[in-house]
Amino acid sequence: VLGSLVKGSFIAKKEIEKGPVFGFMTSLKKSIFDERLREHAATQSKQVKQRLLDGDNLMVFPEGTSSDGNGVLPFKSSLFSLVQNVEGLAIQPISITYAQIDGIPMGTGLRPRVAWYGDMTMLPHLWGLLGLGKIKVIVDFNPPLIDEVKTLGRKEIAVVTREAIVHSHERALREPVEMKKKNRKNA
Repeated sequence: VLGSLVKGSFIAKKEIEKGPVFGFMTSLKKSIFDERLREHAATQSKQVKQRLLDGDNLMVFPEGTSSDGNGVLPFKSSLFSLVQNVEGLAIQPISITYAQIDGIPMGTGLRPRVAWYGDMTMLPHLWGLLGLGKIKVIVDFNPPLIDEVKTLGRKEIAVVTREAIVHSHERALREPVEMKKKNRKNA
């Protein structure tokens, strides 16, 4: 979803590179694959900083893993250290919320059927996903963090970014319920 809306590359875990679906898709986006080993940290840090200095947009999911879509996991702050000391850089917090299936608000029981997380196998998950119906996904582009990147440490940047995403995720989850109440009043 995000790759269709934003021109940029992903920073993804190394295992994604070998996958048949996401591996191919991420190679088209010139993704950076994070090996998450200390001996690769300096090289990867240089690669990320150079891509930022070259003007590339890089997308990262700072939770470090995926969830069932019902909430926002704690953020890993280490990736935020990569953006410090890069002149003119902003962080754009974006939330992605699975909101409805065939126009019906998606509750906590259905959202895990849409999200790909844990040790799920890709192809069976995709097959089940295709059978669910039309899925409404709300993508919320929060105000960019510019001054925060210049003045805060990586842990504080992670907290501010997560708070923005949690707020917009919760608002997106309330939206279908609020619209339903509004429509009842107008009827």
